This record gives sequence, C-alpha cells and structure tokens, in this order.
Amino acid sequence: MSSHLNHYLRLVKVLEQLKREGDLEMGPKLMNRIIDAQLHGELTPEEVLQLTGRIHLWLEERERQFSSQEFQMKKLLRAMERDDKRLNRIKKKP
Repeated sequence: MSSHLNHYLRLVKVLEQLKREGDLEMGPKLMNRIIDAQLHGELTPEEVLQLTGRIHLWLEERERQFSSQEFQMKKLLRAMERDDKRLNRIKKKP
C-alpha cells in the first residue's frame, strides 16, 4: 500500500468520526483533494474509487441523519432551551 494511500485513508477515517452538521462540507473538500492526488499521480483510479466511495457513504449517512425528523426536533428543542436560558439571564439582571 502506497504512503499516499495511507495518508488519504487516515484522512477518510478521521472524516468518518465527525458527527456535526457543519462537518458535511469536509467530505467534498476531501474528495477534491483525493481527485487532485490522482491527477498528480499519487493515487491510482482504483484507490480513488475506494476512498471517494467511503466518503460518499459517510455523506449519505450524515445527510440522512441531519434531515431526519428526530434530529430536527432535537435541534429545535435545543434552540428553545437556549432561548429560555437567555431570557432567564436577562430577567435576573438588575
């Protein structure tokens, strides 16, 4: 296994550990870097397919999670709790 493949494989593994909604933008950026690596002769087409396939699966899983009603409801409840806490702090100020 080439050192370039190992490097990008480690990056994909780190990406797969990310859980926040804002992390979704990292997937396409990493895919672009992997494709650039192929253009520079660092990765073979098969390696690129393997890596981008894993990224694509991660993106699909995250998008499914973030678009689910359960996630949206939790997000709404957290926002309401933050607003309640903020209002309580404002009321407590002299």
